Order: sequence, then structure tokens, then C-alpha cells
Amino acid sequence: MDSKLNLFLKEIKLKEDYFEFFDNASLDKIIINKNNKSFLVKITLDKYLPIDILDNLLECKNLLTNTLTYNFKIRNKDNSSLIDYYPYFLELLKSNNKITLIDVYKEALKYEEDALKLVAYNKKEEERLSNISGDINNFYHSIGYEEEIPVILKEDNLIEEEISKDLSNVSIPEPIKKEVVKEEVKHYDNRNNTPRRRKSTDEGCILGKTIDSDPIKMDLLVGEDNDVTIEGYIFGTEYFESSKSNFKIITLKMTDETNSIACKVFCSDDEEYQRLCKELKEGKCL
Repeated sequence: MDSKLNLFLKEIKLKEDYFEFFDNASLDKIIINKNNKSFLVKITLDKYLPIDILDNLLECKNLLTNTLTYNFKIRNKDNSSLIDYYPYFLELLKSNNKITLIDVYKEALKYEEDALKLVAYNKKEEERLSNISGDINNFYHSIGYEEEIPVILKEDNLIEEEISKDLSNVSIPEPIKKEVVKEEVKHYDNRNNTPRRRKSTDEGCILGKTIDSDPIKMDLLVGEDNDVTIEGYIFGTEYFESSKSNFKIITLKMTDETNSIACKVFCSDDEEYQRLCKELKEGKCL
């Protein structure tokens, strides 16, 4: 570590345990803005900062303030590791009151073809991501990623392809993908054209009717079959709302520890969709 960088890290009181990471680093420049008395610190590193060291730097002087900011130049870039910084940065945005809910953003950042991109599946998501894309780009540029991170709207006809990519690391017996289909339809009385009462689920059920058959292990599913009962917990969810219609999909990634399976719930009723989104959460046992 060069002497200037060593002096700077001591000045900002970085934890001494982290000094070793900067052995081959150099302090390139400190730019002072006299108008607002802010400082831009430029440092060259061998690789991207570990999140715990970055967090300590931000505790010393918060990156999102206008007093001291960092810009890192990376010699050996492993861009695949950059996706790990995203949940941490969302927490930073929330703590600075730039977003209120993390869940609506947490699956948006994707790493494909050695590049980062923000993926939206409808116009509302695209608008949300566009509102914070400037902050996301500023953060990633500051830690050494030089490319612009675009906001990409996936068309409806690409949703199945995207779901397949997201499930590529999940062990799913082929060709089966168990689908749980539920779409409530209003039936009209022919005499006065008024909607009849919608059929409700059985008491104690989130969706459908009471199950009275014994579950089988997912690992035993080797082909398509009708009326199969499984038991497990949800370890991942995906939500899709069509921008062209009321069509909605909830994809549940389920496991019973012997194997995993993807279940899809189809819905066209807004009230029912919101209820199912609240009920069918990650960690839920079904």
C-alpha cells in the first residue's frame, strides 16, 4: 500500500483488519470541490471491494452524502460478483428514504453476458426502476463498474423464457411442471344480468378444495400425471402482471427436500391476485 493511501485510511479510521486488502492499491487523486466543500477520492484496486469493507468505508463517510465520495478503478474485474452488492445497495436506498419497499426491486437486477441490467415485466415496474436507475448506476460506477446499467422492459411473450432462466438452477423433474390453476369467473343470471356469488375455497384453504389424499415425495414424480398431491414449502416466488390485459401469474418454487417443482397460479381478478400474493409467500408451508 502506498503511503498516501495508508495515511488516508488511518485518517478516516478504517478498521485496521481491512488494511491488508489495500496492499496493492494506490491513492490516485483527491479532488476538492470548493463550492460545496466535498471530496472525491479516487483509488485503484486489484479487485472489487468486499461488501464488509465497503460498508465500513461508508460508515466512516457515507457514500450518499455530499462531503466525501469514492471512485474505484479495478484492475481485475469479476463482474459476476457485482450482483451480490445489489441487496446491500437497496438497504442503503431505503435507509436514505429513496425507496420504502425493497421487495418490489430485489429481483430486478440481472447479470447476463458479463453485463448488468435492470429488468421490468410491466410498465409500472419499468417506471419504478427508472426512478432509481440513476442512483443504481452512480453506486455501481463508484465501486468500479464502468458500463451503463439499462432498464429493460420484457415483453409479455418473453415471460416464459425469463421464468425458465430464473429456474435454471432449481432441480425440477422433467417434463413435469405442476400447475395450480385458479381463475375465478363471475356467472351471470340470465334474467337480470347480475353476477352470481363467486365460488369460495373450502374453509382453511388458500386456494381450491380440501385435500384428503396422502402426499407423495417430489422425487418420485417422473412424468405427467393428474391429481397429484405433494407437500412442501415455498423457497422462491415470481410475480407477473400483463401490461396488455388483466392476466396475472404467480410462480411458486417449492421443495420437500427430496426434489423441487415449479407451480403456477393463474388469475385475472385483481382482488384475488392481491390476496394470493399475501398468502403465497416465501417460507410458506403447503
